[in-house]
Amino acid sequence: MGVGTIGPVLVAGAHFALSLLVWLATDAAHFGAFSFLIVLVQFSFAMLNALAGTPLSVPPRGLGAGEVPPYRAACLQAGALYIIAAAAVIGLICYLSALPAHWALCLLFTGTANLRWLARSFAFALERPAVAASSDIVYVLGVGAGALLLAATDSVSVEHLLAGMTAANILSLLICDRDFLRAQAAALSMKGLKHYLPIWQQSKWLLSGVATTEASSNAHVYFITAAGGPTAYAPIAFATLFFRPVSVFLMALVQLERPVLARLTEAGELIAARRATRRGIAATLAIWLANVALAGIVLATVGSFIQSRGYDDGIVFPAVVLWAAIMLVRSVRTPHGTLLEARMEYRSTAAISAIVALFTVALVGALALVGALFALVGILAGEMALAVLFARRVRQTDHD
Repeated sequence: MGVGTIGPVLVAGAHFALSLLVWLATDAAHFGAFSFLIVLVQFSFAMLNALAGTPLSVPPRGLGAGEVPPYRAACLQAGALYIIAAAAVIGLICYLSALPAHWALCLLFTGTANLRWLARSFAFALERPAVAASSDIVYVLGVGAGALLLAATDSVSVEHLLAGMTAANILSLLICDRDFLRAQAAALSMKGLKHYLPIWQQSKWLLSGVATTEASSNAHVYFITAAGGPTAYAPIAFATLFFRPVSVFLMALVQLERPVLARLTEAGELIAARRATRRGIAATLAIWLANVALAGIVLATVGSFIQSRGYDDGIVFPAVVLWAAIMLVRSVRTPHGTLLEARMEYRSTAAISAIVALFTVALVGALALVGALFALVGILAGEMALAVLFARRVRQTDHD
């Protein structure tokens, strides 16, 4: 797990620094808008995982050696079509929402970010974590250089940062992911897209699960932003920022562990798969503890400065506590969900997510009417329900 997690930890640190830079250099509306865009892009990553990332890592059982190349090509073809669609949709949202960044720049950032994310999935599917790690390192160096230049020239803005992140995505792909780019280019003929039809039978359930999980996990973002705009979302987004490291680590853990768990499950080594899942939970809990300690130190050190920036500590401080609880539950829920994916329990996880989403959206919607902070209580309740139901399903499949 060590090599595969070096990059995500660095990426988490870079994104934390970027968000902090936006918070320091702009007003609440711009910070809230930047944070909202990042939520949209991370959701697009999850959808891409469902359509292409997971099928790449968890191929159908009994697939012959000669069937692997066309199968992977079909996944890359579906991924390419999705990336074009996701970039267009997020660009349109930015245009209609009048976010403080040109819609074309939002489109380019979304497209290159998703392409880099698909490249990471491709590397993990081939069990080459070092390639993914080197890609992350180059991306971080590119983002860091751009951010330093903007800070030194006093030209920090949402648009300039998005341009820098887009350039870093492209640089990372060209330097570290040329094998992926060649495979992706070869797949663009779309001649073998028919091979994706069997894949769709499993990915449609994954897609449904991702959409409903997003409703359970981020319903507050959409309710708060729709009701009060980016300014209303800004203090909640700032509290979320404290737990960006563990959040990014969880996404990376899914990519890293999924092919390993799938291989162990295919080989019938269920005990080894469960042990790997427990190690994943232990790792996320260790990161969570370190994250909580860091958040406490930062709040104790710069609490008064947060107030001077116009952020109500009566909202920010309780929101940080609630996010600590949410991420604790998510640290247990995510590895269990990954194990279920490796066991191809797509339909059951989609059903669980759908039931919880209905409950969570209704609860968050009602609580958001009381206040933005109360909406997080609804998110916590939804995460707890998902964690309990996923853990129960894991126990059930242990005995199947």
